[in-house]
Amino acid sequence: MPIYGFSMWPPNVKRRNPAVSNFRDDLPSKCPPVDAREVASEESVFRLVRNNPPTVNDFKSQRQARPSASFSGVDECTVRGLSVYGSIGDAKEKLLLPKFRKGYFLCRLKLNRGAGRIKQTFNYSHHTWWPYKAYNIPAVCEVVQK
Repeated sequence: MPIYGFSMWPPNVKRRNPAVSNFRDDLPSKCPPVDAREVASEESVFRLVRNNPPTVNDFKSQRQARPSASFSGVDECTVRGLSVYGSIGDAKEKLLLPKFRKGYFLCRLKLNRGAGRIKQTFNYSHHTWWPYKAYNIPAVCEVVQK
């Protein structure tokens, strides 16, 4: 059974066998892409969350949060990863957008070996992160701005 019970799959998307995957989400085949790098050493990334302290609910992919939504122009692999920012400045800019002005916090995630795979996507600071099942995300997330 997929994580969080979501099993929505767009037509013509071949999925990875979830029984043999180390990733938290049920991913399409060839996902993460081959150019996504393994997190091999400690690095900080930033994410907007709704809870302080953060909970597992703050770390749902777009597909987990909106299982039947259509995401125009974004491939299914990216939709099933988590959006994070390499720059605290870019993450703070997101907090200025009307959608994020109220009810969001900025957290610093300290990723290290075993966190999963990550790839720069969209702009230079935005990354998509595909965490491993065993990685305890809330334990490495610290709210840095309310």
